[in-house]
Amino acid sequence: MNFQLVITIVSFAMINVAHAAKCQGPDGNWYPYNSPQCDIVSQDEIDPRIELERAAQVREDKRLEYDANFQQQRIDLLRLEQQRKMMELQYSSHAQNRALRMDERKVDLLENEVNADRQYTKEIQNDERIQRNISNIQQTIDIRKDAEAARLGVTRQQYDVIRNKY
Repeated sequence: MNFQLVITIVSFAMINVAHAAKCQGPDGNWYPYNSPQCDIVSQDEIDPRIELERAAQVREDKRLEYDANFQQQRIDLLRLEQQRKMMELQYSSHAQNRALRMDERKVDLLENEVNADRQYTKEIQNDERIQRNISNIQQTIDIRKDAEAARLGVTRQQYDVIRNKY
């Protein structure tokens, strides 16, 4: 009886160990640790540059999401304020109706300002991307010039002089 109990416990332990010796692949399925899918996942987890890039992207995404939510809350608050004033003005005189129209114009102006702020933020981000691309292109050009100068057996300054002459 005890022997059967021991065999049952050992078999359950082996099943749990076999099930635990798996990793989740990039596609969401579970694979044994010695499979290529687990190697890909473990390589991605080991590379700190990828993790830093992911963290920076997540931080930037959260910041942009926070900014968008803040601006949306501001618009919602302005709309609620406008609705409150509209209800008060339903029973008011001609002068109060004129004030409502002015408040509506203010809301429109504020919405335009928020939209302009969003557009400006996008333009700044695009400018930053363009500057990074220009920097990368300039570095590539410099590397190619250095390589060409080395191939010709001259210094970079001599190569620039030769190139400018011809």
